[in-house]
Amino acid sequence: MVIEKIKENKFKILLSLKDLEEENINIHSFMASNMENQEILKKILIKLKTDYNFFIDCKNLLVDTFYVCNRDFIMIISSLENETENIPRVTVSRSSYKDIDTFNVYKFCSKDELNVFFNFISSTSNLYYNTLLNCPLYFYNGIYFLILSQNGISEIIYTSIDKYLSEFTFKVNKPNNFYIKLAEYGDKINLETLFI
Repeated sequence: MVIEKIKENKFKILLSLKDLEEENINIHSFMASNMENQEILKKILIKLKTDYNFFIDCKNLLVDTFYVCNRDFIMIISSLENETENIPRVTVSRSSYKDIDTFNVYKFCSKDELNVFFNFISSTSNLYYNTLLNCPLYFYNGIYFLILSQNGISEIIYTSIDKYLSEFTFKVNKPNNFYIKLAEYGDKINLETLFI
């Protein structure tokens, strides 16, 4: 296991297949939500607390896990300040190698570009609009990046939204690598609160 501090509240952890085997966890069970995963996450959080003085009291914890093709995993752990609740909450999302081929990353150069697109979509289709509200949005180097994944939505809806997005913006090359970079260095933004 290799730990890299990205920011004060964000860490990248590289887990190898050997690390999982030492914890008696196979790849398939690691990608599912189960108790073994919670135990390895607890161990990682204890190590972050001990070695990096990383505390999660009264904060939200966001954990993104990516499977990379050399049978390793990259885990991005971030703590986000939460002003309204004093209860720690953990959100875990995982992207398997299969998932990597079923998404695109779209670049919006400004909040205004995003706003124009979302105003258009909201007037076109509530289904498309609500689907897009559940898509991850990142802010990185002054640019907004929207991730549209086919997982959990029909191919027809995915294709339709992709066509609309292509009219307003363009796709990033090599979305697999770029998505991992966004999770490491970008700031994740809640789309529902962005335009309030």
